[in-house]
Amino acid sequence: MKDNASIPIGTTSEETTESDPQFKIIKLFVPIRFGSLWWGRDDLIHEKQPVFCKNPDRHAHPLLSIKRDELKDRTDFIPMLVGTSGRNLSKKTKRGCVTVRGITQREPNHESYFGSIVAPGFYGFDDILDGVIRKKQSFRRPEKLQLDAPYAATERLPWHELRTMHPNHEKPRVNEKEEQDLNRFCRQHNL
Repeated sequence: MKDNASIPIGTTSEETTESDPQFKIIKLFVPIRFGSLWWGRDDLIHEKQPVFCKNPDRHAHPLLSIKRDELKDRTDFIPMLVGTSGRNLSKKTKRGCVTVRGITQREPNHESYFGSIVAPGFYGFDDILDGVIRKKQSFRRPEKLQLDAPYAATERLPWHELRTMHPNHEKPRVNEKEEQDLNRFCRQHNL
């Protein structure tokens, strides 16, 4: 009788990761670590956090990574807190949240509140990849063509029509004070 313990079943996670150039690039250049800011489409957020209520007048909400370690492999998850403008939050709830200011350049003083839903959503490698991989159809033909305008796809599609999430390029990560607040929140909730 032969001992089957020495027969390799498949490649280990570490071996697969080492031979995966796409994974290496994402790991090196895509901001997923603690304090990085993203945008998530509401349907994706609801899928990851069923307690999240989708609003028909909104397409997306901000996300805040609380992942402290590096991505291990393609099956690893990135825990993220969902953010809100706080219009419907009580003052007590707002005080318990992580407050991040200026996540968009057009509203540099606008405050967003992360953690009104304490449990983070767990986003996978494929979700992150969808947020950064190049898409073939990122333009469409304008609805109103001007006279003698070329009949070409020149109107950029909004990100939420192409992707389920993407990095926040306007404010890629929280500042030092906001990071301290995020640390406090994570300690308080054992995250």
